Amino acid sequence: MMDEKDKVQNSEEKQAASNSEKSTKVEKSDTGKKTFSQTVKQVAIDYRGEFRKINWPSREDLQKKSVTVIGVSLIFAVIIFGIDSVYNGVIQFLVTLL
Repeated sequence: MMDEKDKVQNSEEKQAASNSEKSTKVEKSDTGKKTFSQTVKQVAIDYRGEFRKINWPSREDLQKKSVTVIGVSLIFAVIIFGIDSVYNGVIQFLVTLL
């Protein structure tokens, strides 16, 4: 006889199997292959499931990181502008010597 633990385990296994069948169940055409619309529908369902798993950042965290990226980009832009200006000045000086 099955004890309570086995009943719970069997119930969980049946539920897991049922859930997996629901998520992957797509009707097939008469030839046994999925139609284009069925494939698109299945892809949309899969994407929706994956998007639910994403751990989206909070608004404050996103703002802090955006400000950091913009700030660092501006600093690098100024550094590159300075280096470019120095090289341009050196090249202009060398051209005037010729």
